[in-house]
Amino acid sequence: MCMSQLGRVRAADGTLAVVELDGRLRRVPLVALGDQAGSVVAGDWLLLQTGLAVRRLDATETTELGAALHETEGGAP
Repeated sequence: MCMSQLGRVRAADGTLAVVELDGRLRRVPLVALGDQAGSVVAGDWLLLQTGLAVRRLDATETTELGAALHETEGGAP
């Protein structure tokens, strides 16, 4: 079971985001982002842990973390 995931924001209102994970939409609380919660917008990537957004990612971080998570889940390098 993967406890860390990357999700693409489809909509956000400052406290919750609708995030696409594996083709499904989920509501994700933004409370752990603190001051950054209000700046999350559609198109952003979030690092999620146990259903909670813990970090907003830039493009480089998204690529690097996506590759690392894929490898730890048994994907091809």
